[in-house]
Amino acid sequence: MNLPNTVRLPEALVKAFSHADAQHKDHEKRKSVVVPPLTITISRQAGAQGTTVARAVGARLGWPVLDHELLERMAAEMHVNVRLLDSIDEQHVPWLVERMEAFSSIPFVSESSYVRQLLDTILSLASRGECVIVGRAAAHILPPALAIRVRLVAEFADRARTMMHELSCTFDEAERQVKTLDQQRTTFVKNHFHCDAAAPENYDLLLNTSRLDIGTCSQLIMTALEDRRRAWSIGNV
Repeated sequence: MNLPNTVRLPEALVKAFSHADAQHKDHEKRKSVVVPPLTITISRQAGAQGTTVARAVGARLGWPVLDHELLERMAAEMHVNVRLLDSIDEQHVPWLVERMEAFSSIPFVSESSYVRQLLDTILSLASRGECVIVGRAAAHILPPALAIRVRLVAEFADRARTMMHELSCTFDEAERQVKTLDQQRTTFVKNHFHCDAAAPENYDLLLNTSRLDIGTCSQLIMTALEDRRRAWSIGNV
């Protein structure tokens, strides 16, 4: 049975106003969403041009890049010479070596002290965001929703050539350095953060610098950053 228009019209108006009210509330909710400070982390295989890509991204965003600068900041906070941190940076120090250094008259920083300060410094930086952190397990320290976690890889021969130019050494020596650094970084992340540094599921973006140039890599990272900001703005994180 068809209802008279005088009955159907008020029902339609109620539905229309309810829909409009719901849309208004959703719009207000979206307006009130605050995008948190975001950080970009660059994990990298040795020789995969991590610092170069990081600095290209930092230049485009006007954000500071923290590679060795992170160690310098940590050293200042610990009131020690940065060379003491260089010696254990992303490395595993055997227990016996630490014990021997503890009883020597030469100043030293234990691996556990290094890791505690690393955590404090990275979390402090991330609380303000808008920076690019290279290595130092930052991708495994920060909450995934607050960081764009990038992993850079490249062909072994390309990485060795990059290392050869950086260290001004022979290709054979560069190959040894690449293997050593890869192993040290992998062990450091596994021992202290119980993560596989090479596992792709631990990252938002995996880029091969043997296949992509620096400009393309930096643009893809920028796109990922904008996508994350957009997701936060609509409450889809």
